[in-house]
Amino acid sequence: MSPIIRAVAADDVEDIAHLETICFPDPWSKASISRILETPSSAICVAEKEPQGILGYAITTSVSGEGELERIGVAPACRRTGVGRSLLRYALGQLVQAGVKVVWLEVRRSNESALRLYEREGFELVRVRKGYYPPREDALIMRKLLVPEPAG
Repeated sequence: MSPIIRAVAADDVEDIAHLETICFPDPWSKASISRILETPSSAICVAEKEPQGILGYAITTSVSGEGELERIGVAPACRRTGVGRSLLRYALGQLVQAGVKVVWLEVRRSNESALRLYEREGFELVRVRKGYYPPREDALIMRKLLVPEPAG
């Protein structure tokens, strides 16, 4: 049975903060995640499956028709099972409903599985930020048009 993708609830913050420590070398704190919940321009969705609980999450922001995929975190045991793709598609759908026309993200050059996912989902490389991530790893800046640009 596939996980359920849903909007975050306040009692999910602890699980998301725990996944942050597993998924990222620079995890966001529980307090930071709680503040995101209170920010109208931000959204969090989670992938949940019983009896495991929260398997992953995605965090987005949107302002003036542009969005950013801030984070996608998936429990290591659930990677390469479609959880990340499901979260990404749900988050992009929410951004479209919010009137977002283009979404941006940045990803470590070494994160090959994330790069493959983003490319398969229609993101394109726009530029490189040299040495952005410690200790000196490049960030790849990618974007996806959610609404086609008018022919010019």
